[in-house]
Amino acid sequence: MPSWNNTDVALSAPLQKLNIRGATVRTARGQFGNTTSIGVFAANAAEVAANRNVAHQGWQLRQTLSGPDGPRERFETLVAMRIVGADALDDAILPDA
Repeated sequence: MPSWNNTDVALSAPLQKLNIRGATVRTARGQFGNTTSIGVFAANAAEVAANRNVAHQGWQLRQTLSGPDGPRERFETLVAMRIVGADALDDAILPDA
């Protein structure tokens, strides 16, 4: 049985451990929908098409990084897969269009 599922809900998020400085919760499932500096989101086809920083459908780790040019977002694909079912309320981070 996999440690993730393909629906956009917290219990479907990956169970893998995150080794990221600054993460208050050290698992991907614990960071589901977190809109602060580190969060895990499920990106469906519409969200990938609307966001140039997201390369693939699936579970994404989002980090907000600071640098000399100001803050920037980085998305890393944790699990590449087709996301089905209801879309979570994450349009502030991953808009559909």
